[in-house]
Amino acid sequence: MKLPFEGKGAFNDAGIRFLIEKGLVQNTEDTSVKPSSLDLTIIRESLMEVPFCFQASIKKSIAETLKEFRGRKLKDFILEPGRMYVAEVREKVILPKELGVYAYANPKSSTGRADLHVRLMADFVQEYDTIPVGFDGKLYVFIKPNSFRIQFDSNFSLNQIRFFNGDTRLQDEALRTLIDSNVIYSTKYERSLSYDEVCTDQKTALLTIDLRAQEGKPAGFIAKRHVFEPVIWNAKNDAHTFFEEITKAHTDTPLIFEKDRFYILSSREYCKVPEEYACEMITIDEKLGEFRSHYAGFLDPGWGVNNEHGRPFTLEVRAFEDIAMYHGQPVARIRYEKMVAPAEAHYDSISSNYTDQMTARLGKMFVW
Repeated sequence: MKLPFEGKGAFNDAGIRFLIEKGLVQNTEDTSVKPSSLDLTIIRESLMEVPFCFQASIKKSIAETLKEFRGRKLKDFILEPGRMYVAEVREKVILPKELGVYAYANPKSSTGRADLHVRLMADFVQEYDTIPVGFDGKLYVFIKPNSFRIQFDSNFSLNQIRFFNGDTRLQDEALRTLIDSNVIYSTKYERSLSYDEVCTDQKTALLTIDLRAQEGKPAGFIAKRHVFEPVIWNAKNDAHTFFEEITKAHTDTPLIFEKDRFYILSSREYCKVPEEYACEMITIDEKLGEFRSHYAGFLDPGWGVNNEHGRPFTLEVRAFEDIAMYHGQPVARIRYEKMVAPAEAHYDSISSNYTDQMTARLGKMFVW
């Protein structure tokens, strides 16, 4: 079996459909195929609570581990904050060694915006969110709600996988050429930024935090504490029940991020992802501070291309200690990746809840 393209990089939607047609991805639907990713479906009835987080063993399957840990099956399908759960994934993935294809997983955007921590686990693979070359086994998802009770009324999707057949990272001159083609716009300077201005490590672009509150819109949102009402996953929930607005602008004074509270904010920069690239927000290093700036962070090809300057990134911030942060402070890094070919249907051409976001935006299950 040969792949239907010659290039190396991240698979587009046509490449993912090829894997499905050849039976290498099973138990999925065409609606799950996105421009450069495939939504995974959690089997609701398989949900069980586990006493602690764990990684897959190289000696036993995840099903055997769950039996050993005496995981408790759920009856009401309500997940409680601070507790940990595992569920089986409906889709099956087979990656023959001769193809040289591997995969990584990312939480979906709406998952991150609900403060739901999600990691993919694969049988006998000791790294989260990783499906190596040659894999043939079951997939599971580790789930930990941090702020809210979460209720699932049916099977549901929390994360997505992306397929690759080579190193996708852009470095040196290739990244310089892309950044200098006006893909990152600064609202501070009202112009596009150059490679030398944003690529401080030659591999990624540095983004800063936007703490403005303008035009009657909040600077962001803070998750409320001790909310009894559950978030109904496939419904429209009243956002006032779960979030408070940050209505004061913090352009001259810092915003105090309280330890272990969850914030939805936005990057000060607007970004575009040209159709022949994908983009991922990567975990920051400790030099930028003791906090996490995102849970999801993957952007499909075509993000922001229908807007003149692109669109901001949503930041899902959780501080590990009380931190004073200033408007314009460095907060995240993004990495552009090359595709094997442009997607047949790019992000701004498909229906999405986030194609018009220009400020901090809650997940699609919340209505303000």
